[in-house]
Amino acid sequence: MLASNHAWVPAGTFPAVSGNVTGGPQASSARFRGYFRYYVGDANGTNVDYAPSTFNYGPATYVWGNAATGVFQREPALLDQRPTIDSAGGGSNSQTINKTTGAVMQNLLWGGRVVTTFGVRDDGVYDKRGTEPRLLKPDGSDFNYQVMNGWAPGDYSFNSGRTKTAGAAVRPFRDVGVINRAARGGGATGAAAKLLDGLTLTYNESDSFIPQGPQQDVFRNQLPNTRGEGKDWGFWLNLNDGKFVLRVNRFEAKRIKTRNGDAATIAQRLLRIDVYQSDNWQLVNNARTWITQFNPNFTAAQVEAEIARQTGLSIEEQHELVLPDPGISATQDVESKGTEVELNFNPTKYWTVQASVSDTETTNTNVSTSSTDWIARRMPIWTKIVDPRTNTPWWTTSYGGTTPQQAFTNNVDIPLKIILQQQGKANPQIRKYKFKTSTSYGLAGITQNKYLRNLTVGGALRWEDKGGIGYYGVQSLPAQITDLDPNRPIYDKSHYYVDAYVNYRMKLFSNKVGANVQFNVRNLGENGRLQPVGAFPDGRPLAYRIVDPALYIMQVKFDL
Repeated sequence: MLASNHAWVPAGTFPAVSGNVTGGPQASSARFRGYFRYYVGDANGTNVDYAPSTFNYGPATYVWGNAATGVFQREPALLDQRPTIDSAGGGSNSQTINKTTGAVMQNLLWGGRVVTTFGVRDDGVYDKRGTEPRLLKPDGSDFNYQVMNGWAPGDYSFNSGRTKTAGAAVRPFRDVGVINRAARGGGATGAAAKLLDGLTLTYNESDSFIPQGPQQDVFRNQLPNTRGEGKDWGFWLNLNDGKFVLRVNRFEAKRIKTRNGDAATIAQRLLRIDVYQSDNWQLVNNARTWITQFNPNFTAAQVEAEIARQTGLSIEEQHELVLPDPGISATQDVESKGTEVELNFNPTKYWTVQASVSDTETTNTNVSTSSTDWIARRMPIWTKIVDPRTNTPWWTTSYGGTTPQQAFTNNVDIPLKIILQQQGKANPQIRKYKFKTSTSYGLAGITQNKYLRNLTVGGALRWEDKGGIGYYGVQSLPAQITDLDPNRPIYDKSHYYVDAYVNYRMKLFSNKVGANVQFNVRNLGENGRLQPVGAFPDGRPLAYRIVDPALYIMQVKFDL
């Protein structure tokens, strides 16, 4: 952080990047913001080139100027750590107390052939936030802990809810005489009887409450508790005393009024058009600047009143939405359906095999209308208000290279359309199919050599289906792409990963201390690469994650 004093630093401006605080520091000047660019690729192969290490605190040269004219200034500066009020105090401080009571009842019926489980739990959640304002010391060098280390006045906010579960496991042919006799007879009839004897039918369902603190939508309406509903059913086959175990399970799960979906992200981005954060295009900050500029004799109260009149946001709304407490969110329902198949196979005591495959689909439904209602309320004001400094509509005026309309289109409108158009459709970001298998073999099964018999080798294979990383545009380049087509996802390809290990068991110190040495390789054969996680509407990758090269791990454990 720039910690030195300069003639061009506005009086009372703190260098730490932070948002506006009612009664406290205001957003820091953009000139204090550091934009650090790291290039992690080159033209030499497809390997990953890692970013450089961090810079050092202390003396530095600060460069500023006009890129258009090529005139730049260089002056001595100081880099150091400085406090920021973002994510500190106020709504970022919370104290949550969970109180839970519950009971579980399990029953064994019909000679142990039926096992039932019933449970109920009541959760109470008490939540309190930090006090406002969040202040720094006058020189901006440290927090004013005396002011900000406290809790908001009044009692705790309170949420409560109940969770209920019920399930049953049924072995209808366990210890049935005719089945046992047939199983001892051998042949096809005996094999079928063994299948029936090892068969377990399962069913579970639940209705749950997820303990959460309070949150509100953009209209400051308190959001309901998130609930969950789920059920699953399937069967188990347990043969040869556990040497062969097959489980097949079908599940359906719902998260009702969840607050951590895409709708919540859109609601938070929506506030950034008007009040939230300190983006260059933000309406209230710009209105405050031009009102102050053209009305130098206005008092602070008059400035605030005029901001409210021009922006259509009351003073109360501005103060409560700039740093909302409780936080802003929006709800949606998320439904998941799928099938899971698991296999455990132990042909001998030296050889084990495990495998699983899953088929999962996730859909979004009942997306909250609070964001669309807010847009309908604000759009007439956004598109009509004029910036008197330029005599142009604020909506289409560029601030720091971005117009409010562009910010709205890219950050809110396009992703919100996708969310709404995708309701009831499978989410392509969730990879539909996944498979994994692992095996291990103890060499004692094939040799009694005093060295080799203590060795165990194993490995695993993991595979995942293709996954959506974006959507193609309705329009095609070179035309401007303003809408995305939710029926044309852009996919990242499927991937597989291989792991391996070698384990050696031995005795040390005259056979008094057992030792276990294991060498693991994760992602065998991986040389490091960039994997796309986002895409432009024309299909070109937009963002990547770094897939690390193979990881080698040596572990040594002692039995003491």
